[in-house]
Amino acid sequence: MERLRRRFAPPRTAELPARGGDAAADAAEAAASSHVQVIWGALVEQMELAGLTVAEAFRLLRPTFNLAPGVSAFVDGELSRGDRRLAAGESLEFVRAAGEKGCGRRAPRAPERPA
Repeated sequence: MERLRRRFAPPRTAELPARGGDAAADAAEAAASSHVQVIWGALVEQMELAGLTVAEAFRLLRPTFNLAPGVSAFVDGELSRGDRRLAAGESLEFVRAAGEKGCGRRAPRAPERPA
């Protein structure tokens, strides 16, 4: 019975708001909401994170996005600390530095053998 009701229901296109092609209006609408754009590699999501700190957002998103422990956080393209509060319309990007090798210390040299 439920399948028939869904199949013959009138389309809901009348409920959708009309969207214009105005980029400024779209940006203002995004800023008015509490959404923050979250980027991790190829993943890009709009999430309601406004008002949280970067550290809180990291703890919240770590299991979902499988974030590595040593990633850097960038807010609107600038390196950010964990105590910075996110505002609506901002972009939060997590980046893992590529090409890192070792732990930053020189390896100890092996003692020389007598000839």
